[in-house]
Amino acid sequence: MNKEEQNSLFDWSLYGALVKNARRKMGYKTAEAFSATIWRRTRYHISKDTLYKIEQGKQMPDAAQFMAISLVLEKSFYPASIGGICASIEWQGIANGEGIPSVWKRENLAEACNEEDEEFKLTEHAAALRTGEPYEEAEAIFERNIPF
Repeated sequence: MNKEEQNSLFDWSLYGALVKNARRKMGYKTAEAFSATIWRRTRYHISKDTLYKIEQGKQMPDAAQFMAISLVLEKSFYPASIGGICASIEWQGIANGEGIPSVWKRENLAEACNEEDEEFKLTEHAAALRTGEPYEEAEAIFERNIPF
């Protein structure tokens, strides 16, 4: 998966806009004032410049920044009201208990069977043994959420 595909899993521009909107709803007119509150509530410093970049979608927050912002805005490490909206359809499905998307399962099986590193390669025989079915049926079983 390339960087562009990874970035499509979570809309960081939308996240930034939602953070800015939530900050303003809380009464913080500037990122500087919000930055001070983040420090007071979490003891984690995020500069006003970094907050502005995050809000503008120009910078993706690191894990600590994401959690500190989330704790102040939603009192949660991963707020569904902000983070859930920004996640890709695939990630939302996983979070909602729908499991790994079928297309990803097929790709995972194909990658496992074609792995060049022998340590990680899943041979047709191993796929059949893992599922307890002939290889021809392994993909169909894989579709039914049997962990691989």
